Amino acid sequence: MRTDLVSAWMIHGWLQQNAPDIAWQLTVDDQVKGVVGHFTGLMPDAPLAVTGQHLLARTVINAWNLTNVALLGGGTPSPLSPRPEQLVYYTDGNPEVVAEAVSAGYNAVQVNVTSADDMKKVAGATTAIATGLFHFLPDAAAIMVFNNLSGAGLQMVVFNHGNLGGGEGGASVREQYSKLGVNLFPRSRDQVEALIPSDWRVERFHPQAEVLEDEPLIARHLAGAENVTDVYLVVRV
Repeated sequence: MRTDLVSAWMIHGWLQQNAPDIAWQLTVDDQVKGVVGHFTGLMPDAPLAVTGQHLLARTVINAWNLTNVALLGGGTPSPLSPRPEQLVYYTDGNPEVVAEAVSAGYNAVQVNVTSADDMKKVAGATTAIATGLFHFLPDAAAIMVFNNLSGAGLQMVVFNHGNLGGGEGGASVREQYSKLGVNLFPRSRDQVEALIPSDWRVERFHPQAEVLEDEPLIARHLAGAENVTDVYLVVRV
């Protein structure tokens, strides 16, 4: 099963309910629909969280004037993805996703971010954006990805990371993911910074809801919600 379609179907459903004018045509099989139904039954706010995470790349490109951007693990392209002209590379590890991104007008390449050789495919990009990546990686794999980014010549990386917050709802998220067979590695800011190799430093840090607070599509839905995801901008030193 294509896990990217699970996220895409949640985004599609959220847009149909909250912004039907920009919802796009998407067809998925019953297995994906069943997983999404189970997922949202356990975590009703999951579609909002996934939609915000997907919107993040476009938001930071616009707000922080980012250029020469490689999007890592872009997943199924949607109306909320960065526009093709905003990226030098659209990447994903799934060849079907890459083919769909090419059809949508992106310069798309298949990249496994844990492979140093694969990361060389984004030569020429100076900024990478990775959303929904690091909180699914154990420590060793997360460090490996940073080293691969260094080896590929990236100078700046923006990523988000789940922290689970301090409330009862956030504290149960890891267990709920586990019920779905997904390993989640939430980390505090100190824990994230401990994983970042010494040739990088944190330049900016924001709660994800703060980064999205000027996005009219989603800001009002995030108002008052507990922050369980942070956004980091790190640069080479």
